[in-house]
Amino acid sequence: MFRCLPILLLTLGILMPAPVTAKELKDELGNWLIYNGTLRFSDKWSLFTEVQLRLWEVASNPQEFFIRAIGLYQMSQNTQLGLGYTWVKTEPFDDEEPDGTENRLIEQFSARQSWNKSAIEHRFVWSSAG
Repeated sequence: MFRCLPILLLTLGILMPAPVTAKELKDELGNWLIYNGTLRFSDKWSLFTEVQLRLWEVASNPQEFFIRAIGLYQMSQNTQLGLGYTWVKTEPFDDEEPDGTENRLIEQFSARQSWNKSAIEHRFVWSSAG
């Protein structure tokens, strides 16, 4: 029964999409560019970097831009602890709201579990806005 559950959920998700009208789809195409990578210094230490640019339109009208860097310490084979910084610049869609800039400190804990040939990673993130 449990082996069939993912296939059943996927099938239902494909066959029963939410109703969408043509008007809702007009001018809704945007763009979300992402880069992330990990630079490993040793077996225990690494640096995770991420840059995202979200655009209201395909090549113009920026919505959000952020840069994130997290220093990671490998506590054991399956656990990791991190401390980092994020800078976020947000530009609202309409001119009524002001632009926003955020500075955030990030704490992260990751735990990995493996079962047979599959694995799952739990990631807990605490962030402080400033």
